Amino acid sequence: MKDMITIKPIRDVDRIWLPVWISQRWRTEALVFRGEKNLPAELPGFIAFIHKMPVGVITYRVKDDVCQIISLDTVVHGKGIGDSLLEKVLDVMREQNIHQIKMLTTNDNVKRMEFLERNGFKKVKVFEDEVVKYSRKVKPEIQPFGYENLPIRDEIEFQREI
Repeated sequence: MKDMITIKPIRDVDRIWLPVWISQRWRTEALVFRGEKNLPAELPGFIAFIHKMPVGVITYRVKDDVCQIISLDTVVHGKGIGDSLLEKVLDVMREQNIHQIKMLTTNDNVKRMEFLERNGFKKVKVFEDEVVKYSRKVKPEIQPFGYENLPIRDEIEFQREI
């Protein structure tokens, strides 16, 4: 039997446990988007559930008529959870007449880059040494090395028209 994925908007009751969930996944409650600290648990977004257990979260903010994905994280891979979460945000942005969506990742996160490109995003900017120069000052918890033990130094901006 295929696991049924349910996607629901983040509710006030979710904001009780969400900071802990985010901290366990990211080692901190705060995430940085272009030098600005964000608390994903306080932002709008969606949660994916399988059998009433949270298996994914996406959070976003709208700034200057552009949707910025602040966090996207899943604990189960290969089931389309990230795709489903992203599609929910795209639906909301269409309703709000927002025509552009952006997401940042770091140079070590090759799987995230593949996910974004598979979902119609294009790489538009590389902010060389952004993590070294700025992001770690805002969020010192950022590790020096990431996936595949690659040094985390650049932020890469992906963009998609809606």
